[in-house]
Amino acid sequence: MPTAAFRNGDFSALLGAQQTFRITAANNCAGPIGTVVPLTNRNGSPALSGQIYDPATGENTMRCNPLTGAMQMNVERLPFANNIIPTNRLNPAAVRFLNLYPTANQPGLQNGIVDNYFSNQSLSRPYDSYLTRIDHNFNENNRIFGKVFYSKSNEDRYNFLEQPDSIAQGFEIRENKGGSVDYTTTLNSTLILDIRSSYNTFLQSRVQANPTSASSLGFTGISAISQSSVLPRFDFTNYDTLGAERADFNEGLNREFKLFSIQPTFTQIYGNNTFKYGYDYRRLMETRQTNGFNSGRFLFTGAFTSQASNTNATIVNETGREIAAFLLGIPTANANSLIEQSASYNVKSNYHGFFFQNDWRVTPKLTLNLGLRYELESGLSESNGQIVTGFDTTTASPLRAGVLANIATNAPAGVPLANLQNLVGGIQFAGNNKDANQATDKNNFQPRIGISYALNDKTVVRGGFGIFTSPFQIQPVNQSGFTASTSYVPTVDNGVTFLGTSATNPFPINNPFSNGVNPAIGASLGLNTLAGTTLGTTNATGPTGTTFLSFNRKNANYYRYIAGIQRELPFGIGVEATLVYSRGSDLPVLRQLNFVPRQFLNDFTNADPNTIAGLITSNNTFLNATVANPFRGLVPQNATLNAPTIQRRFLLTQYPQFQDLIVTEYNGSNEYRSLQLQVTKRISKGLSFNGSYTYSVERERVRRLNPQDAELSNQLSIFSRPHRFTLSGVFELPFGRGRTYFSNLNPIVDALFGGFQFNAVAERQSGEPLTLPNVFYNGNPQDLKSQVGRYDEQGRKYGVDIPAFDISGFRLNNAIPGFANNYTVSSQNTLRTFPYTLDNLRNQPFTRLDLGLTKNFVIREGIRLQVRFEAINVLNYVYLGDGIQLAANNVNFGIVNAQRNLPRDIQLGGRFTF
Repeated sequence: MPTAAFRNGDFSALLGAQQTFRITAANNCAGPIGTVVPLTNRNGSPALSGQIYDPATGENTMRCNPLTGAMQMNVERLPFANNIIPTNRLNPAAVRFLNLYPTANQPGLQNGIVDNYFSNQSLSRPYDSYLTRIDHNFNENNRIFGKVFYSKSNEDRYNFLEQPDSIAQGFEIRENKGGSVDYTTTLNSTLILDIRSSYNTFLQSRVQANPTSASSLGFTGISAISQSSVLPRFDFTNYDTLGAERADFNEGLNREFKLFSIQPTFTQIYGNNTFKYGYDYRRLMETRQTNGFNSGRFLFTGAFTSQASNTNATIVNETGREIAAFLLGIPTANANSLIEQSASYNVKSNYHGFFFQNDWRVTPKLTLNLGLRYELESGLSESNGQIVTGFDTTTASPLRAGVLANIATNAPAGVPLANLQNLVGGIQFAGNNKDANQATDKNNFQPRIGISYALNDKTVVRGGFGIFTSPFQIQPVNQSGFTASTSYVPTVDNGVTFLGTSATNPFPINNPFSNGVNPAIGASLGLNTLAGTTLGTTNATGPTGTTFLSFNRKNANYYRYIAGIQRELPFGIGVEATLVYSRGSDLPVLRQLNFVPRQFLNDFTNADPNTIAGLITSNNTFLNATVANPFRGLVPQNATLNAPTIQRRFLLTQYPQFQDLIVTEYNGSNEYRSLQLQVTKRISKGLSFNGSYTYSVERERVRRLNPQDAELSNQLSIFSRPHRFTLSGVFELPFGRGRTYFSNLNPIVDALFGGFQFNAVAERQSGEPLTLPNVFYNGNPQDLKSQVGRYDEQGRKYGVDIPAFDISGFRLNNAIPGFANNYTVSSQNTLRTFPYTLDNLRNQPFTRLDLGLTKNFVIREGIRLQVRFEAINVLNYVYLGDGIQLAANNVNFGIVNAQRNLPRDIQLGGRFTF
């Protein structure tokens, strides 16, 4: 917690000795090698460690920088005298806010500056649940039942201040309620009608317990509408956020799901056939209301209370600097410094299912199951039509004419002009509240057939085929254009001056958006909406999220085949062998549409390794060079796209008016093959067990190795686990009353030695494939093999003491070539050749053994006591792999940083029944 002195602007406790620097390289402007240089401020005063600098004194200063050895121009500041901020420089609103923090309750470290507060924070999660059911038989042919239910939980887990209604307290409320009714009538001796209907709701709310308003503390620089809402969220480098520990408590959230369904079903018997047919209707509704950060969210660091604009991050992030910046009212520009205008939505979708099934007993040995299901699932429609329906890839962009005019005046050098001259593309919106965000897939026919044949009274052969359609899951509604955010910009000259300040207002936080707040423009810009922005998310292995679902979507279909044989053996043992094959089609695939064409990227498939570093540098120089911007002056809502110049790489893409552009297509596929073996023993003589083994192969085509690739990559599935073994069993020790031995023990002796039961559960499973980013590898990737969790000849553990696999092939001349994420338009430079997954490059196999011992006491007839002793992970097996470092340029490449499973857990429990 901030100390009392910090809250009043006194940071003298941070002051230390004058900083020095020893020169270790030649040609340093500060002196020869070996010289120890005392560091100074721009006015010649000693630069002391822990000094807090005055942002108002920033000036562009050219002088020798001993740390780099060169003359440099930086914005430099002067320190506050004695490290104390004058009282008239303190923002009164910030002082009031800091007083919401509790005072230190323990001595702490570094003179009580850090680790000075201990919270015995508890988790409170009260839960209430009620259920009522009524069954009524009108007569032998008609009956009905109905039930209603209600449950509510109110979770309070972030109140580190441990005070009711504190500023840090926030609640997550989950409320379920609904009911169902089922009516069954026998129409005649061979025909039954069952009608089931239900209505369920789930409400999720996240609220702040004490929503202190912005205006009550004096933060009046935000819009008047937001001032009476919730407190702005203030984030600090080294201190807890106040307001709530979770971001969306400060946002506020109210989200409700509703589901209505009705299913009339007929069951009809005709000879050896049992028909079942009917209709399944579901209506799914969702409403979501959120304030967003409509009061603002601001990050405070030491960026402007450090000595210079080039001060290293370690010093910038020193404890205390962010509190000084807060008292001076100067946030830092960051993705977490912004104000939002959010939108609410009310959406619905409809599902229709029609089904027919026939269970046909052809002979006493042969039974057929024949069925057909057909499904229709609509997209989401929004009550106000405020929803995105996709990305238009063919319509001419409204920017085209202006781009052509700019090209005629000053064309960008080294850029093919075809995409610019024929500029197309943009966001599509629903025209009204009836337009759905996606079309209905009308091809969801699902035939199914099953066969069961008894070879004899102990052997049964089974088989089947079916097509199964995967329903769409309701997803966050895309309301791009109907929401808006404005990033906070504190300065345009590195802190020489600050925006929003004046002679009467020295605090930027009091007028953080002096140039106005971006309005939510809705669909008014049409195809130009969000021009210049990134539409979707990526990481080092490819796209991770999309702004756009394809309008012409398809439901994923799975074709499944199964054949098996089951045999009963003596002693109550049964064995079964099953072959399973499944093929998925029309699976969703995330695709990056904006990519730099192949001819502009490095392809190192057959390159001389010694030339790679030079080629990367040359290529980056070409791609990152600034050229004339054909969009200049055409997109005032986006500074980058509206600027006079732009990096060449952004103009090489198919839709250069946007940055990353991720869409969902429905052309993926996968295949799964497995052999499944199972053995079971029914309980007899106190013993029962169940064991299984599965060998499987799973491959998929759900992503591209490079966004430039026309075909999807055929790869080992990330869900592949080729070997899985399980065994569970229960053994009643044969001693004691009612057992094989000593069955006539007297009650006292039986209480000591009888009634014991032993149980065990064992599991062993292959590890999941590791997925590396785009990396250089000088060799055959198929030769790589992960050894994580094993030991080498010297007793070192792979993944802990040494890398989990041989990393030498990832280096070139003892260095990691600078390959970039080839899915991000702002950094791609190299085509990927390293596979996503390799069968031998896997995480550690999972192993688990749990043992238990149970003792049953019979106190008297109808009264029993059971005591259980259980050891979970009894071998204390360490399962590594949580957070294995896969970035080749990281010093911990191939090293695991955490245990994935829990250590051995001993439990003692009991149950009393009467």
